[in-house]
Amino acid sequence: MIPKYYVNKIDTIIILFLCLFLIGFFNEHLTSFKSIGIGGALMFTILNISKNRSLQLKYPILIYNNNKISIHLFMLFFTVVFISSTFAYSDNIRSLYYLYREIKYPIIFLFIIIMLKPSKKSVDTILLAIVLSTIILNIHFFYKGDLLNGTLKIDRFFSSFFEITFPFSLISFLTIKNNLFKLFIFIFSICLGITLLLLTGARGSWFMIFFESLIILSYILIKNRELLKKHKYYLIVGIIFICTLLIYLYTHSNLIKVKINQGSYTSGRDIIIKDRFPIFLVSNTNLIGLGYGTFNYTKFLNDRNTTKRIGYYNKEKNIYIYWHDEPFLISVFYHYGFIGFILLSIFLIYFIIYNLVKLKKTNYSDEMYFQVAIFSSFIGIFFMRGLFENMHMKYVIILYFLYLIINTFTNDKHENSLHIS
Repeated sequence: MIPKYYVNKIDTIIILFLCLFLIGFFNEHLTSFKSIGIGGALMFTILNISKNRSLQLKYPILIYNNNKISIHLFMLFFTVVFISSTFAYSDNIRSLYYLYREIKYPIIFLFIIIMLKPSKKSVDTILLAIVLSTIILNIHFFYKGDLLNGTLKIDRFFSSFFEITFPFSLISFLTIKNNLFKLFIFIFSICLGITLLLLTGARGSWFMIFFESLIILSYILIKNRELLKKHKYYLIVGIIFICTLLIYLYTHSNLIKVKINQGSYTSGRDIIIKDRFPIFLVSNTNLIGLGYGTFNYTKFLNDRNTTKRIGYYNKEKNIYIYWHDEPFLISVFYHYGFIGFILLSIFLIYFIIYNLVKLKKTNYSDEMYFQVAIFSSFIGIFFMRGLFENMHMKYVIILYFLYLIINTFTNDKHENSLHIS
């Protein structure tokens, strides 16, 4: 048995490496941070386990006991993902390889995080790391987009990161006590991020952050109205800023004008579903799907001579590439069949009901706000952005793994919270 202070020091080092990983994970240009962060955290986790096995084993058990049903549903869904990829439509080796590349970091992240003691220090540090990653992301795309020279367009790739991390910035802004940090987050994380997001023209992301904000502010309005009163001037300034920004961009940016004037136009997604969904529905792959990988999707549609629109012809590969831009849950059906679709739907229904009940019954705290941030981001991915287009699984997995540790911590802290038996 090693001294307690030694365990705490190693835990701190692991958390710092995990923070480095998260900064790299949510920033396209910092992949080295991701590799160094996950590698360092894994090394010290193994060291910690070798020195203190009995202590480390109780943390995974604690997390499992607090999240039994959701873990079982999550594992069942990913069992189907694995089976579908093992018996992939086109190339099972390639499918499994791409699946491995997608989930390798999240799986290592899970192993590390379940070996950590769920504590306020780890929760707060991880929250601040996500906020810091958002600020770095915003500044990077601000200069990459050349806004200083009047360019009013940002790569849509920005939206896929910001829409996930935005709730954590909003929660941190509302709960942090230091006024200087609060102002810093408001300007460089929230206002700058929203500006860049609007300039991507990604309307699905616009709706997603609006929906996330609505969930968070509604929760605070019910649980801690005084907190909103303390920030009323910030909220007023924020609303004026967004309205002014929208008016300016509508009159100075053709992209924004076109996107707003499009209204309910789906950019061809309705055509994609109309052309392709009936083919998948009657296919012999509809039980367990095509397996992981867009190449399975492309070959399947080409083999059936599907109408060639909403895509392009690749001369090098001598094949027509169909844009794979369906809503997330429809994409799940295509790749993992009826079984995968049903299991994921059950998981989502349970996740929503459990968290709504818990948020209603549990007294507010800074840690509960973190859980609200994860909940709003998770729901935004599936039911707002997911209604418009597909998403990478790795972001959903990381969010869920973060949820496991925060849910365990808040259950352990609040006597009146729900425990899953």
